[in-house]
Amino acid sequence: MATVESPFRQFVKVLDTIRSIVLNTLFLVFMMFLLLLFLAVAGLMAEEPPMVVADGSALVIAPEGLLVEEFSGEPVERALSEALGDGVPQVRMRDLTDAIKQAANDPRIDLLALDFDSMGGGGPAMYDEIAAAVRIFRNSDKPVVAIGDSYDQLSYRVAAEADEVYLHPMGMVFLRGYGAYRNYYKDLLARFEVEWNVFHAGEFKSFGEPYVRNDMSPEAREANLVWLTSLWENYTGSVEAARELSSGEVDAYIESLASGEQGDFAELARDHGLVDGLLERGQMKMRVAELMSLPGGVEADIPQVGYREYIEAQRAAQAFQEMRKPKVAVVVAEGDIVMGDQPPGVIAAERLIRDIRNARENPDVKAVVLRVNSGGGSAFASDLIQAELIRTQAAGKPLVVSMGTAAASGGYWISMTADRIFAQPTTITGSIGVVAMVPTFEQTLGKYGVYTDGVGTTSFAGALRLDRDLSDNVKRTLQASVDDLYQQFITEVSNNRGIAVEEVDRIARGRVWSGETAIELGLVDASGTLDEAVAAAAELAGMSDYATQFVEPELSMVDQFLINAFNTTAPSLQQRDSVQRTLMGLPAVRAMRADLERMARFQSDPRGLYATCFCSLP
Repeated sequence: MATVESPFRQFVKVLDTIRSIVLNTLFLVFMMFLLLLFLAVAGLMAEEPPMVVADGSALVIAPEGLLVEEFSGEPVERALSEALGDGVPQVRMRDLTDAIKQAANDPRIDLLALDFDSMGGGGPAMYDEIAAAVRIFRNSDKPVVAIGDSYDQLSYRVAAEADEVYLHPMGMVFLRGYGAYRNYYKDLLARFEVEWNVFHAGEFKSFGEPYVRNDMSPEAREANLVWLTSLWENYTGSVEAARELSSGEVDAYIESLASGEQGDFAELARDHGLVDGLLERGQMKMRVAELMSLPGGVEADIPQVGYREYIEAQRAAQAFQEMRKPKVAVVVAEGDIVMGDQPPGVIAAERLIRDIRNARENPDVKAVVLRVNSGGGSAFASDLIQAELIRTQAAGKPLVVSMGTAAASGGYWISMTADRIFAQPTTITGSIGVVAMVPTFEQTLGKYGVYTDGVGTTSFAGALRLDRDLSDNVKRTLQASVDDLYQQFITEVSNNRGIAVEEVDRIARGRVWSGETAIELGLVDASGTLDEAVAAAAELAGMSDYATQFVEPELSMVDQFLINAFNTTAPSLQQRDSVQRTLMGLPAVRAMRADLERMARFQSDPRGLYATCFCSLP
């Protein structure tokens, strides 16, 4: 027979359990405190002495990895991956531009050396910003030298701004022009009997074309050629002006390259004036030493500093001086626009809204700059972000948008309410349109003997199942939804940009424009860099003495310690690693991966409506 414990004994057991829980909790808290204390002490012990930049140093810009507006992923995971050599590291554009501009007025820096052999990614507008920073350095009457085993089209855009450009005798300057080519899947989907339903507003809204065609539509071909031509004319004009070449020389070089008449690509680049000389790596180092008036030739010990350590030291020195200054907050929006809260790498609505709100509620922040680099995404997420930006403006804080490589479709949606919009001439923008896509697999399943049947209380019950075909009613409803959102889009553009709705519709309809053309059309206010957008925001807020503050996730003491522990130093003039080889195989893989990732995100919008475009350059 079971015994029944007395109430008193049960009470004692409860007290004993509570005591154990409390003591264990206190013990865990104490151990955590000791761990944090240990990490803090270890961090202090591990800290290197402040960096000393010797007089007469060269600032070496030799980045490794993919050029980005902001680092993607969690900071600690990213730092660990870089330390272990896992994956391709990232290069933040503003670290490059800030280092170059700071060095322009630094009496300790005598020369700027550019080496982009191990950097890839990014887009034309980002390299234009770096080129603008190089021009600022050149205006300080200090020499700029570009050295490289080879140059691709984007890296050469910056190298062309140097006083002297040198190429390895076995290398080449690979300029090819701009193109917009995609894979088309209509026949592939037909082979598997997949019915891909596309609903769009605007005959130029070509985002859904690859799934219902085997080639580019005449409308997309016409529109794409316009903005590609605008970008290419800007590129060739900028390079020819920087290198003091005659008009048309860049195109002539490409035609010579394509003709196959000369197999020595390095000599061809020199013959067309793209480079000043063909030098081995040791000779490049010797030339840098000569420019710095250093004795010793190839054995010269060149005093140098890498861009990362240099800008980190400069920012640390400025932090105290800028602490009490009013701020212009810069919020970066880079990637596809999606719902939810995700790490950087995409524009996750909840995260970006939180960053905007933090800037608005910070009393030290007097104005906000939104740096946009996005081809769009979820229409619902775009609208949520726009609403938060409007609240910021309503709170009395000016909003300025700085467009990077792309601010198209949903990227334009979140930009259009700004008090001022800046873009580079080579920014890709516009694509004002809406698309919805619903694939169904009823025929695919039928091939394998799987069928769907049932009953519902209304015509919409089960209407959006992927294993049933879409009825005509559902198709009409989806198209009506797309048309309604498009009308809302162009109406808001009209209200915010002061353009008649009919005129917005004429220049919209999903059509993509270069930043240069967008200024002429009134979609953008002015051409300018991120720094110029920040200056405009400060002016709107009535500030002459201010500091720029990038809104970033706050790191715990433990996270900061771990990141510092994993950080690596910048490469020297002669260092190379596997990053260069890794980057060469990325474009095709990245394009295919981007397609698949976007397809996977089609479920993130509550209404399945997207303001997005395939408007990135290969």
